[in-house]
Amino acid sequence: MSSPSPVFAPGTPPPFHHSPFFAPSAPPPSSSSPVFAPGTPPPFRHSPVFAPGTPIPSSPSPEFAPGTPPPSRHAWCVPVYTLPACPGAFYMVQDNYFNKAAGATTPVPTLPEVPKFEFKSKLTKQKSMDDGLLPTEQKPSLPLKDSDPRSSSRRSKPRPHSLSLLLSQIKPHPHSPPLPVRSSDKRGSGKQKTSASKNSVSSKLQRQQTVDKKKYLPDPPLESLATVEETVVRDKAVDSLRQIAAEHSPADLENHFVPLLKRLSAGDWFTSRTSACGLFSVCYPRVSNSVKSELRQHFRNLCGDDTPMVRRAAAGKLGEFAKVVETEYLKSELIPLFTALAQDEQNIIFQDSVRLLAVEACVSIASLLPPDDTEQLVMPTLRQAAEDKSWRVRYMVADKFTDLQKAVGPEITKNDLVPAFQSLLKDCEAEVRAASAHKVKDFCQNLSPDVRETTIMTNILPCVKDLVSDANQHVKSALASVIMGLSPILGKDNTIEHLLPLFLSQLKDECPEVRLNIISNLDCVNEVIGIQQLSQSLLPAIVELAEDTKWRVRLAIIEYMPLLAGQLGVEFFEEKLNSLCMTWLVDHVYAIRDAATQNLKKLVEKFGVDWAQQTVIPKVLQMARDQNYLHRMTCLFCINLLSEACGSDLTLKLMLPTVTGMAGDPVANVRFNVAKTLQKLGPLFDQSTCQQQIKPCLDKLKTDSDIDVQYFALEALDALKLSA
Repeated sequence: MSSPSPVFAPGTPPPFHHSPFFAPSAPPPSSSSPVFAPGTPPPFRHSPVFAPGTPIPSSPSPEFAPGTPPPSRHAWCVPVYTLPACPGAFYMVQDNYFNKAAGATTPVPTLPEVPKFEFKSKLTKQKSMDDGLLPTEQKPSLPLKDSDPRSSSRRSKPRPHSLSLLLSQIKPHPHSPPLPVRSSDKRGSGKQKTSASKNSVSSKLQRQQTVDKKKYLPDPPLESLATVEETVVRDKAVDSLRQIAAEHSPADLENHFVPLLKRLSAGDWFTSRTSACGLFSVCYPRVSNSVKSELRQHFRNLCGDDTPMVRRAAAGKLGEFAKVVETEYLKSELIPLFTALAQDEQNIIFQDSVRLLAVEACVSIASLLPPDDTEQLVMPTLRQAAEDKSWRVRYMVADKFTDLQKAVGPEITKNDLVPAFQSLLKDCEAEVRAASAHKVKDFCQNLSPDVRETTIMTNILPCVKDLVSDANQHVKSALASVIMGLSPILGKDNTIEHLLPLFLSQLKDECPEVRLNIISNLDCVNEVIGIQQLSQSLLPAIVELAEDTKWRVRLAIIEYMPLLAGQLGVEFFEEKLNSLCMTWLVDHVYAIRDAATQNLKKLVEKFGVDWAQQTVIPKVLQMARDQNYLHRMTCLFCINLLSEACGSDLTLKLMLPTVTGMAGDPVANVRFNVAKTLQKLGPLFDQSTCQQQIKPCLDKLKTDSDIDVQYFALEALDALKLSA
């Protein structure tokens, strides 16, 4: 049997620390470590192994007597313990003996045979023997006094052994480190104690238990969850804490919630500090002034934290915190923090992540200050952010531009924001230009009425004309989604002169998203100049989109077809677009066919039943004889929807005979869809019609060879109450 511990002569017990226990007759393990002969002293704690007969050093120093072996790198060492009630004797642990006198410098004399272990009670000895900690033939020989209360302890069933149970029976050697004393430790001299000392000890134990209980109380669950690494978990924990804070009274906030917030703010790991940033605003308004001062100090510390993730979280919550802070502290304490965060460059990797979040705080802070203070305290930082070297910061400014415009007011907008918006529309990064293009309509609407038209024509429109021919399709698509909204702002004359050429140019753009965005906003132009001036350019664009290779583009133009039909009129639609609507019914993509059926229903509702009877229904019923079973199923889907718009008379006269005639279709999918269509049409007719025309067809289908056809036929009979 091999072991990493030193080798011992046969019959000696194994080392007490980090080694297995062997029976006395077990053969010695093999190892290259020093060998201890029986009766040699053990190594001193934290010291190398001593040869037999060498003096024992008085301290764990590296000085050794001549002839001693060098220290082992991984030598095991244990503290030396003495047995209770053995005055003047030699003390042992694991067959190794020390002279009781501290600092002995003479060789240890030959020792007489002494018991290997001395236990406090027979019960402890019996437990150790039962658990295998002590060979059965090693019997303790020191009896306990009759007056010792431990001698009368009742035997109980042995419990599972542990090393700590054995160590608790042994006193530490005077030169060994002290053992931790538990509150349940009853070791002593065995003498009778006075009642005063008992009360003193009892009170000390109670205080110790109270301290231990407080020390080992678990953290509140939401506080623990707010410190985990997973961002989603932390955010949910913070949301829950914010909701709980609203239910607290001011006293409870100061006694429970604020201490939790302080612990999170002073946490060692950045996760707790990031979570703390979102909790200041919910408790600040309802605490005392002294606590408010402490909270502001903690928030300042988080804004200046060494970790960029913490500063980023603080920047994101700065605007929210500013809304609840008093105006005097907003100017004196939070504005400097905002300025510092907007210029943050402490970390190369995250150098712009803090600054871009500070832009969001700019909106909240500007809305809380009067125009003079905004111009003096906020606008210098905002101008710098609009020209920041990081495109992400400029993108954030463009994305929040209309919010900033509302916050700062019309005067600052005219003097500062208009030039900044021009700069963003001409930015070198396509992402910034696209974000700015999205805001063109809203920015122009929010301009002061007295300078709106002049500002648009002079400053904004030249930039818009450049963006129409931009090299990036995302920029053109973003502009196309809002450019039509400039027509009501500029009026009919300016629209025809300046905007109409831009609309026509974008209708011919090679990017389908650009053409689609123009078509989707035609109602804005129709209100100003009418759609006739665009009709000649619209038709080629619509046809190209209707035949686009991307099915999602085709789907989008189908959804806008009812709008175009209402604006172009029934004559233009029948002449140019009706054939497109019927072509979509046989598209190879199901989503297109389904959208085409919905489109037909909306067209019938817009143009009337007479138009449907002459134009749509004959072409739909003709699909019932198509060779492709998918087209025959589309015919049934159209009948389901057209029956709602056309009414019961037209459905009974034209569509019901076609449906019943398809009950003999060779494809089972068509037959069970016939049963589903009859179930939908049944409520439109009276009971006699259902009995004469629908019931015979369903009776035939319920005996069909296909189990699905049978199922839907029986379901239709039950729904229409025709099964009897």
